[in-house]
Amino acid sequence: FRMKADGSGQFYNSIWTEFTGAFMRLDDTVTFERFEAGDITFTNNVLYNFGKGGNDLDSILDIRAKDPALFAQHLRDNNDQIKDPQLRGISWSTDGGLDPRPAKDAAILTEAISLTDEFFTPVSFIGAFGDENWAAGWTALTEYGIFGDLDITGVSYLTNDQGLSLSVVNPVEYQGTVFVSLPESSPVKFDVFDLAGRNVIAMDFGQVASGKNSLNFDASNLQPGIYVAVIRTNRGGVSAKFIAQ
Repeated sequence: FRMKADGSGQFYNSIWTEFTGAFMRLDDTVTFERFEAGDITFTNNVLYNFGKGGNDLDSILDIRAKDPALFAQHLRDNNDQIKDPQLRGISWSTDGGLDPRPAKDAAILTEAISLTDEFFTPVSFIGAFGDENWAAGWTALTEYGIFGDLDITGVSYLTNDQGLSLSVVNPVEYQGTVFVSLPESSPVKFDVFDLAGRNVIAMDFGQVASGKNSLNFDASNLQPGIYVAVIRTNRGGVSAKFIAQ
């Protein structure tokens, strides 16, 4: 986010995420003086996943005038935090993987602060979306298939008529976990397909015991989006969708 010469603004209860560079750039001394005068403020915002910096506020800033530490201290003093907003899905592709709503158990659903100005509509959540995606159904994001209706709390759970069941813990990041329930001991083969039908993961778990089993797979090479997990056993196969972040 770049604040150019003599820029100003007040920002509350917002989510700032998925930037390739710094979170904030202030270009010159005049702009920084506007900040010192109180014309640029950030309050109760969630900051996450920037190309520049790490987990401390100083590192994600690009302040090109005076003392950058003053701006970082302003963020700390006003409860601006680096933390995962737990959005349901982030995608730039036409894979139905974008759902900007927070997960159902996300902390930011109840962390908004109230403002005294009656111009603003009071809400409980930080960001533009609560439980409802008001942009779905009428925008180009829906028309082009970018928006999805995702639920990443708990697991997706499917069964077949032979007593075989598969559940995938959502979302998946770095390492995925599937729970496979078998009516009898069986060899288990596991595949993951992207929405274009490409087989991106193929594993053989070997002989797996009857009952409920927890099995892990390496998801570190998966791009963000929606995938289909498939297991094949002596009792047939089951598939379930999951989200990679």
